[in-house]
Amino acid sequence: MGSIPKPTLLSPLFLKILSNLLLLTFGWSRPALPSPATATTTTASSQGKVLVLFVNAISLTDLAEAPTPTLHTLIKQGALGLANVRTGGAFSPENAYATIGAIDRAVGSSRAGEAFVEDENTEHGRAGQVFARSTGITPPPRSIVVLDYPYLLRANTRFRQEAGLGALGEYLTNYGKIGAVIGNADTEQPGREIALTLMDKRGIVYAGQVGTELTRDNPRKLYGLETDYHQVLVAIRALLPAADCLLIETGDTSRLEKGRDLILPARRKKLLHAALGDFDAFLRQLRPEIPEEDLVLLIVSAYPSREASTQGDTLTPVLAVGPGFAPGLLYSPSTRQPGIISIFDLQSTLLAAVGLKTPDRFQGRPLSSVPHADPLGYLQKANARIIKVNKDRSPILKGFVVLQIILILSALTVILLRPSSPFYYQLLSMLLPGITSVPLALLALPLFNLEGVFKISLYLIFITIGVGVISFHKKLAAPRLPGLLALVTALAVLLDTMAHSPLMKESILGFSPVGGARYYGIGNEYLGILLGASVTGATILMDWTRRKTLFFYLSILFYAAITYFAAAPWFGSNFGGGVSLSVTYLLIMLLFSRKKRSRRRIIFTALAGAALIVTVFALIDLFNITGEQSHIGRFAANIRHHGIQAAAPIILRKIRMNLKLLEYTIWTKALLSFLAVLLVLTYRPSGKLAEIAERYPLFLKGFWSAVIGSIVALLVNDSGIVAAATSLLYPVMTVLTIVVGDLSPAEHM
Repeated sequence: MGSIPKPTLLSPLFLKILSNLLLLTFGWSRPALPSPATATTTTASSQGKVLVLFVNAISLTDLAEAPTPTLHTLIKQGALGLANVRTGGAFSPENAYATIGAIDRAVGSSRAGEAFVEDENTEHGRAGQVFARSTGITPPPRSIVVLDYPYLLRANTRFRQEAGLGALGEYLTNYGKIGAVIGNADTEQPGREIALTLMDKRGIVYAGQVGTELTRDNPRKLYGLETDYHQVLVAIRALLPAADCLLIETGDTSRLEKGRDLILPARRKKLLHAALGDFDAFLRQLRPEIPEEDLVLLIVSAYPSREASTQGDTLTPVLAVGPGFAPGLLYSPSTRQPGIISIFDLQSTLLAAVGLKTPDRFQGRPLSSVPHADPLGYLQKANARIIKVNKDRSPILKGFVVLQIILILSALTVILLRPSSPFYYQLLSMLLPGITSVPLALLALPLFNLEGVFKISLYLIFITIGVGVISFHKKLAAPRLPGLLALVTALAVLLDTMAHSPLMKESILGFSPVGGARYYGIGNEYLGILLGASVTGATILMDWTRRKTLFFYLSILFYAAITYFAAAPWFGSNFGGGVSLSVTYLLIMLLFSRKKRSRRRIIFTALAGAALIVTVFALIDLFNITGEQSHIGRFAANIRHHGIQAAAPIILRKIRMNLKLLEYTIWTKALLSFLAVLLVLTYRPSGKLAEIAERYPLFLKGFWSAVIGSIVALLVNDSGIVAAATSLLYPVMTVLTIVVGDLSPAEHM
């Protein structure tokens, strides 16, 4: 595990896929979750303390290069990981700290750093009095108040759904645990955003020290200030004996990030190394103060620097040392990827360290560790790969979608204008099936270790044109070649899902740890591909061979396997995908049945059947071990404990995400172009769909099933726009290939 596995045909990755297939063929049993068998997990039964040191705006590279011998010694003693620290807005201290203290991704405000001890003087009077004027709440003596709390509440209420600001601090307080904060990142303005992590639902932190006494003048440092670590150490000694949870803003790296535009890049690097050196000296003094037997020490960068973000390096380092963390990599059931964790896992780890169970409404899980000889080296290589894939993702996918739209518009133009030259028809007949090979090519891309937009583009162009040339073979005339491509693609995605998605994890079209929407299973891009490709491929095969009965039963097995591995919590764990696939496949079966049913009854039966299938998966996962539950099981547990109303925030979050994607993602344009095809083909050429239904009756039934399935995917997935768009690629391109081929003058000569 000392390096990232490179997937080649003889690599462990390929062998893992093959071994999973053999296991499934010769006696499959439900596999264990891909969690570390030797991991040691901090559990809620422990009654310890947790100390968190925030050293913000640093990257894994900064950590490796900085002169920090004490920190590097701790890395060898503890578990290291990279955290997805996405918030409700940009990467910033106010957004990061607000999110750590909330239930959902949150945002701060420009005045979020205005947190003061209640008897501290501000320009508008004593902090406690100012707070009472705006909230009607009189804070307890020596507590810390967040003056901008009323605005923060409004900023974090979207679609009548609150991000749950103050949830962590409120939960600790309700269970008699004392949470405290120390430190600041003051500049010309107060920088006490650390208070957002442990404030309660009223905007109050009940213990801590955040004042100017924790900084000292230094004219050589940015803003002429630096953290007075001696005073920070004094504050820790005073608060640690009584506090269960103590969070510390070390300050200097945060100040440096706030003033990044005021200094040259070379100067910034020098000051950063100096700041990390000062922090390392503080660590050396702090270590003897820490009771090793019952205290978990976390060192966290809560947000990346703007320089790192520009380079796509947005995963930040997190180190855990103490009970429950053997040397190696951090592991989270939230991500199921050793070394990759979520920002919300910090909440659960804090709670577990002080003996509290994570509430169902919280998104994270307690962290544990996986043994590894060189965690820093492993994560550097893994992060480099993640950064490269993330850099290539946007231009490649945008190009793919733009090409789809161009081909669709060109096909519609040819259909409506009917040019006399066969060239246009032949070109489209080559490119329309050719572009359906791209998802399969992108899935296989990690096997070839190609990097860079230019190389990947050449690879995709070569495959697209190659497939297009094959389409001129008479035995593979439309819709046979698109059907074969669809079937092979669906099989490949299914096999990868069965092997716990080793290819999708590194595919440009797969899910990304940087996005943070999904870390395991099957993402919405390939969910849509799987839906559309499986329906298109199987129905075309049945029409082609004329052996409906045999392939109908084989298709039932195929569809059952896809639904199982896409929706099962221990494999794909895609709740919305399970619903979409179930509806689509049940519709096909009902449409293939000889028994006549009304359209309304067919759709209702399919929806009811899909709901039943997904409910079974949710109930199975509900009774799984709590630490191993997927989001499906936790969703069911939340409803079980809090009633059906607990589903409302999740539904609202999905709606909010879809509305956001509807405006910003390029997949919206792809979806609209597919809908334009459906609209045009309904009327032009007149009667064409009815003619296709006579020649390819099973395919056209599958076509409409896929259309309805895409609508369901749009409604039930939190990135439904993506799933809906990709699910229409195969059925729509196949129909266009048939129509363009039929209209070609060469066909009538």
